[in-house]
Amino acid sequence: MDTGETVLWIVSLAIFAFFVLYGLSTFLLILLSLVEATLTRIERGELFSPPFRVQRPGVSLIAPAYNMEPLIVASARSLLASDYEPFEVVIVDDGSDDGTTAALRPAFD
Repeated sequence: MDTGETVLWIVSLAIFAFFVLYGLSTFLLILLSLVEATLTRIERGELFSPPFRVQRPGVSLIAPAYNMEPLIVASARSLLASDYEPFEVVIVDDGSDDGTTAALRPAFD
């Protein structure tokens, strides 16, 4: 064997060893990932499934209120009774002088 052939064998053996180690490390990382996923599933319970998330646009309802203290809590509850999700209600007090905002605070934190 001459020197060129020996160098070619050594380089070929090094490349082969690199790819064997690369393949083994990839396999071990996949195995570790599966073990972690299984442990997480066991920790959360066998019947765990992620919550269903609605894929639709949200709706914001803006309701003006001026001197509506006797009705504002019932009106807000009626607006919030919608079964659409995601949904938010924004009540804008236009400078009431009868306590409209004060009536909303204890009812809706």
